Amino acid sequence: DFNSFKSYCLSIGFKDVLENTFIRMLDREFYLTHKAKDCNKGMLNLFGHSHRACGIYKSFGFNVGCDLSHFRLLSENDINSYLYMKEKYWDEDENLKLM
Repeated sequence: DFNSFKSYCLSIGFKDVLENTFIRMLDREFYLTHKAKDCNKGMLNLFGHSHRACGIYKSFGFNVGCDLSHFRLLSENDINSYLYMKEKYWDEDENLKLM
């Protein structure tokens, strides 16, 4: 269950473990959720659960599941790089926009 998982993560050094909540990072607000289907529409979301099935980028946010980064947790700098790529390239690519 989530509380047991959270306790374990905190015991091995995680700063915090959150579920379905808003977070502020890099002077931006994100919605943090486990499953992409639970994303908050109208804002950028950070999610996992889908593993490699949906890739890193979706128009509504980023898949930050660790199996996409060789099981290395992503840092704020990594998320910032995703934001840069999204705004500079992905948002402009007609092939990546949702219909």
